[in-house]
Amino acid sequence: MDTPAIETTRSYKAWLALPDGEDFTYNQKYVKGREGHDWLLRKNIWRRMRYRRHNKSMVEKLKSVVPDPDARTDSGHSLMLYYALMI
Repeated sequence: MDTPAIETTRSYKAWLALPDGEDFTYNQKYVKGREGHDWLLRKNIWRRMRYRRHNKSMVEKLKSVVPDPDARTDSGHSLMLYYALMI
């Protein structure tokens, strides 16, 4: 878990600003001051950050692939996906 990256997010900064006992919603409800909720929130933020990074790299890889317009594809879905990503 990349703690410095998590601590610089707007969501985690908002969490830190809350007084104890306040509710915070980030994909689920967390209660400031309740045991384990800080760690659960950090884990959730990290998972979302990792997911976004992975998706970004996948899109960049797909953008760099040049499809062969003469090749038969599965009903054209691959070609449609390629062109949709280029927009």
